[in-house]
Amino acid sequence: MIYRLINSLPRRWRFKAQRLWMHTRNLRDSFWRQSPALLFQAAFVVPLVGLLLLLILVRLAPLLAALLLAYGLFLLLLSGCRAVALWIGR
Repeated sequence: MIYRLINSLPRRWRFKAQRLWMHTRNLRDSFWRQSPALLFQAAFVVPLVGLLLLLILVRLAPLLAALLLAYGLFLLLLSGCRAVALWIGR
C-alpha cells in the first residue's frame, strides 16, 4: 500500500519519500531488536528525563532571557564602538 502511494508521487518527491520510508523502517527495526527490559526502561526514563529537563529550563527561563538580552546589548554596544572607531579613523 505504502509503496504504491510512494511510486505514484512525482519524481522529485518520490526519491525523498523512498529515503524517508527507508529510514523509518531502519528506525523501527532498530527498536524492534532491543530487549523488552530496555524498552520498558526507556518507557519510563525518557519521559522522566524530558519532564525534568523541561522543569529545569522553565525555572532558568528568566535567567536565560536576561543573559540573552545582555548579550544583545553587548553586541549593540560593540557595533556602536566599532562604528565610532571607523568614523574617527577616516
